[in-house]
Amino acid sequence: MKHLEEIRRYWDSRSEGYRMQVDEEIRDHREEEYRAFFRNLPAGSEVLDIGCGPGFFTRLLSSLSMKVTAADYSEGMLKQARNLLSETPDAQVRFFQADAQKLPFNADSFDAVVSRNLVWNLENPESAYREWFRVLKPGG
Repeated sequence: MKHLEEIRRYWDSRSEGYRMQVDEEIRDHREEEYRAFFRNLPAGSEVLDIGCGPGFFTRLLSSLSMKVTAADYSEGMLKQARNLLSETPDAQVRFFQADAQKLPFNADSFDAVVSRNLVWNLENPESAYREWFRVLKPGG
């Protein structure tokens, strides 16, 4: 992936500003738009939040008693997500730096895979979708 490092550097530099946008969405209760949809997942489900950014879905899914794996290629974004989740001490979240197009997880690892605002950044989205289906459990 020839542009992956360039993309990582860009989002590292934008991580604080993007976190401020997420904070505004939280204050405006934008999570409620997604909450009803995610309630269809049973509590305790293993969920991969790929391209987690500063943790909008990570926080929401954790609040619904999901076991969340938050993955992003940007170290800056992961730092912002960890910071956001530090406000929720009972959150069940693991953080990984990972390329969405080549995941470090075993096949059939997750009950659900979610993503928000990621695909347009990918050099090879078809490869990413194949990876997401690979790590998704049958019926997930």
